[in-house]
Amino acid sequence: MEENTNTVLEANEQPQQAPQLVKILAIFTYIFSALGILGGILAMVASGFFLSKVGDYGLGFSGAATGIAIAVGIVIIVFQIMTIAGAARMSKGRKSGFILWIIPNILLLISYLFAIYSLIVAADAFGVAADAFGVAAGGTTTILGFIITLLMAIGYATQLKKLN
Repeated sequence: MEENTNTVLEANEQPQQAPQLVKILAIFTYIFSALGILGGILAMVASGFFLSKVGDYGLGFSGAATGIAIAVGIVIIVFQIMTIAGAARMSKGRKSGFILWIIPNILLLISYLFAIYSLIVAADAFGVAADAFGVAAGGTTTILGFIITLLMAIGYATQLKKLN
């Protein structure tokens, strides 16, 4: 009788496998987050390089602009690391990874909305010929990023019941 109880306990102690959709979404998260980290590094390096070549030209913002670009780059990198850590936890079957993943992505979705709104306002203010969404150059990428992030959040959220 004791042997059967141990067998049942051992079977129940095995870690729960993550659903296939979570594993696929995690792979996409790793790819997109790696690109985000490269973008954060590029934002820091390019701003310093650009402002060193262009100079101040009497505008008085070169130091502040470089500082802001470096701060934004650091925030992007930290958020992408959080996203990778969250996806890794979810791919191991842990529900707690969703919190790590969703926090930076909610902020990303909000920033996309601000960017889309800014593009619409800029298109209206400057009379730029805009497409059906009212956005000019850069709007397609912003809208695509918003849609991909939203679909990934929905995909992860639908799988939460299957995670520990």
